[in-house]
Amino acid sequence: MTIVVSLIQKKKQKHSVKEIISRAIIEKVEDLDLWIGAVERVKAVCNNVHLIYRGTYMTNDKRAWLESEKVDCAYYRNECNMGFVEQMKCKFPDSDLFIDPSHITGNHNYVEPFINEMIRNYDNIVDGFMIETHINREDAITDRKQQLELDQLKELYFSERNQCEQY
Repeated sequence: MTIVVSLIQKKKQKHSVKEIISRAIIEKVEDLDLWIGAVERVKAVCNNVHLIYRGTYMTNDKRAWLESEKVDCAYYRNECNMGFVEQMKCKFPDSDLFIDPSHITGNHNYVEPFINEMIRNYDNIVDGFMIETHINREDAITDRKQQLELDQLKELYFSERNQCEQY
């Protein structure tokens, strides 16, 4: 979970936003109470907070088990725990919650199927998606494997828009 603060009010605070959430990011955990505490601290100084879920680090043991069970998400870079996402949305219903399929899947080929799955099963929870793009993916300095090129993003946008109208 990433906390995005859209507007930070100038106010003396004991700890910076970075300090507040650093423990959760460093440990790569989905400790619900830890994240709730982080969001509440940020909301104490800024009400305009958006949540972005980027998945959780998947251990090699977990990946091996998923692969042995022939689970499609075994090929994703990060685990996508929608139970965690649902609980965060229930706790903070007024905060927009976005999913980052680029970061979760780690591969541009999996972004569209992942989004389709989210729309079919979690449309009432997810407020949108954050999709990494690049004009020319091969020129990207980092994360080129997970980025869509602009023409792919445009195609995805219009196909998803049509799919959403069907629901």
